[in-house]
Amino acid sequence: MPSAAEGGTDQGAAARLLEAVAADPVVFVRSFHVELFRCAPELAERFPSGLGGHHAAFVTMTKHILQGFADGSDPPALIDLLGQLGRDHRKYQLGEEHYRAAKTALAKALADAARSTRDNEFCAQAAALVCAVMEQESNRRDGPQTWEAQVVERIDHPGPTVVVRLRAAMRPQPFAVSQYLAVQVPQRPGQWRYYSPALPPNDEGELEFHIRAVPGGMVSGAVLKNTQPGDRWLFGESYGSLAAGLDAIPADQSVLMVAGDTGLAPCRAIALALALRSENPRMTLLAGARSRAECYDLPNLRDLARDNEWFNVLPVIDPTPWAALARTAVEFAKRSEVVLLSGPPMMIDACLDALRAGGVSLGKIRHDPRP
Repeated sequence: MPSAAEGGTDQGAAARLLEAVAADPVVFVRSFHVELFRCAPELAERFPSGLGGHHAAFVTMTKHILQGFADGSDPPALIDLLGQLGRDHRKYQLGEEHYRAAKTALAKALADAARSTRDNEFCAQAAALVCAVMEQESNRRDGPQTWEAQVVERIDHPGPTVVVRLRAAMRPQPFAVSQYLAVQVPQRPGQWRYYSPALPPNDEGELEFHIRAVPGGMVSGAVLKNTQPGDRWLFGESYGSLAAGLDAIPADQSVLMVAGDTGLAPCRAIALALALRSENPRMTLLAGARSRAECYDLPNLRDLARDNEWFNVLPVIDPTPWAALARTAVEFAKRSEVVLLSGPPMMIDACLDALRAGGVSLGKIRHDPRP
């Protein structure tokens, strides 16, 4: 298979492998990890067993890459995707020998899934391309692979939701307003989750995260149950561009932010960052919740609105909050130049469907995917 950068792929082999991986993802994941840990036993501590979310994401990403090869997708788009994977894997502190092991393991897992020798060459070349691009991008990235912050306070709210405040030695912190970060807590070593700071980067090293219990969530449950002052959290790569360009929007235009659950956090960070400027566009924040008790940060947001006449916050409280939030968003969106969506996937989907049906241009709507 010629490299993706050269524009050539064996589309037939990719399609066959995609079907094989989708048919038995458990065997594919097991084959990869058995070979990976055989080649590099020390990686077993960085990728502990029981990481169901990690395994599911690995399968999803593999299928996405194979689909791109099978469809003959734009090579730069695939390279960009692999580059993001490389940046994300910096938090595992991988060396050249680990990428060699990953290349061997991925080639074997793909070949095992194929159950035929005719696609072995494609398996080897695809694995080599994936790992080479990831390693190159990881090495190209500046800054620390990981950094730490210490918990200084926790505040419990109904929901249940906990606000965790930390202080980092690194100042300012290596992320932009509204981005989300890879986070590892000491109660769940090796298990990374993605959370959005509710404060913009600052010279005081202050961080704040809003975390709600997720049914069956091992990390969110551990945070709510066990996080205490003195805990040290580990941070990896930052992602997202929700707030990109907001500082260039003229003061005579309007921005709508639509938030649900702890998707409120990046919207709060955006408003706090803009409050440091002298002129801002008109900004309305719609905050969806099932009950008033779930509007845990409403008093702080109303204080911010009282001190900044360009900012307004409106709670949307309903037993079916995403449907109500979507209906409310349509009318506000028609009067806004930019619409930012932040919340769980069901909320994002409900809002996109309603905005599309309401005739709102999708070109002015932004939301960040998770890695």
